[in-house]
Amino acid sequence: MATSLGLGTTLLLLAAHSSFAAQPKVFHHSELTVVEKVAPVYPEKARSLELYEASCLAHITIKPEGTPTKAVIEGCPKEFHKATRVAVLQWRWEAIQQLDPSISAQTTLKLKYRFEEPDNPLARPGEKVLHRVMPDLPAALRGKGLGEQNCVADVTVGADGSPLQVTVRDCNELLHEPIITAVSQWLWQPLPQGKTSFHTEVKMQFILL
Repeated sequence: MATSLGLGTTLLLLAAHSSFAAQPKVFHHSELTVVEKVAPVYPEKARSLELYEASCLAHITIKPEGTPTKAVIEGCPKEFHKATRVAVLQWRWEAIQQLDPSISAQTTLKLKYRFEEPDNPLARPGEKVLHRVMPDLPAALRGKGLGEQNCVADVTVGADGSPLQVTVRDCNELLHEPIITAVSQWLWQPLPQGKTSFHTEVKMQFILL
């Protein structure tokens, strides 16, 4: 009995010590020196869904020699997660001298995305959006288990760049009114003289759990 109890106690202590040692030490990003950065590539999927701005948080685990081993992304649409992870895993930091070789470091970076539509002399008149308003979804939509909704707003835009008519399709009807209200406040580049209107599509994605 005594031998069995002693062995069990020893194994328990070793397991506890191993768990403690595995915990990474947390650093503010300003405490670490970056020696190589890789900028993320703007995701084509995000652009096609007209997700023109995002701010992602990357929680990064770094080995003592400065090489990242893991990146957990949050705080932004899922379309940006892969691009952010691929980029930050190519970053390199100076060796973290104060760490024991068996301990990793952990830090958090904030990466911002902003897509600027280039001035294209061949673009159709009115293609450029000057002002956007995102839908204000009612609280009643939460918890209905609607899942992923990919909505398309068909918009007729007048000569001054303001919407004349907005209709919504391809998603749950509960989303139609908030989208119409928001897109009706958008503003496009005014049309050249002689043009009266044009038609365009606005795509929006929502994930409602």
